[in-house]
Amino acid sequence: MRWLALLLVVSLLVPATGCIRDFEDRERHNRVDLRSIDVAAPNVTTGTVDLAVNATLDNRGSESDETRLRVKAFDTQTGFLDETEETANRTLTEDTTVTVGVLLELPRRAGYRIEIEVFEGGRIVDSSHVTVRNLASLEPTIQETSVSISEMEFMVRNVSRDRVRIETQLYLTNEGDGDSSPLRLQVKARDVETGLLADELWTDLGPIPPQQTRIESVELDVPDEHNYAVEAALWDDNLTVETGQGTVELAPTSIRNASETIEVKDPSVEDFLREEHDRDRERAQGDRDVADAQAQETPALGAAVLAVLAAAAVAWRWRNER
Repeated sequence: MRWLALLLVVSLLVPATGCIRDFEDRERHNRVDLRSIDVAAPNVTTGTVDLAVNATLDNRGSESDETRLRVKAFDTQTGFLDETEETANRTLTEDTTVTVGVLLELPRRAGYRIEIEVFEGGRIVDSSHVTVRNLASLEPTIQETSVSISEMEFMVRNVSRDRVRIETQLYLTNEGDGDSSPLRLQVKARDVETGLLADELWTDLGPIPPQQTRIESVELDVPDEHNYAVEAALWDDNLTVETGQGTVELAPTSIRNASETIEVKDPSVEDFLREEHDRDRERAQGDRDVADAQAQETPALGAAVLAVLAAAAVAWRWRNER
């Protein structure tokens, strides 16, 4: 009897467990659909294009399992896969519509077929695609150049009362395979403390041969006893294609001890005058040359004096002997 009673209890528990699982499945029932795909090109250069892909998802029913998108870009001419991006997993609340964005950075070619796969719980539940064409006809929003500002150097050329004339040398390198296109160079000196513009100059740049560096010099006239951020920019028509920055400190600061006391220094910018320094160096070299010449002439003069004295001594002795 005990055996029959135990069998009866087990038989009753099995249907009850199945009913609970069916109830949970009905509670979690939902459907995720890919409703629409929108594509925009926010950034276009001469060689690349950024495609912003926005997918609209509908979740009908209960909360979804972990959901993600896989976005692929196929070249329409070759059919080759150029780029794949996946979004992070997320759950969609019940009866909701969301938009998920993906950015694809692609070479600027004729067109792409954008395919989107929707994953829920590790399996594909929906997919769709859209084709974009004539990307080569888009006007560039960001220009590119093969010229880079590799280095900046500064020299003091003149100090007059409270103003300093600083020569800025920019090292411009063409990293491309052909001559660079003509550009315009803008150089600005901005006061670090106030952000005010102290001076600004523009100059035209001709083509730079491939894999070569050109040094371009401009002079800035700024007030003394200030620190400056020197900003350089290369322009192609109305677009900035390259930037660089350096610093000139005519009022530097330093930390003296552990209490972090700030000491404001007052450098003598006259010490950095290249023109005066060059002239002084030339004068010093000339003085050394004269001294060397005199030193070389001195032994010859001494020998001549000795010869005269010896001859006089011989003559005096000859007279006395007679």
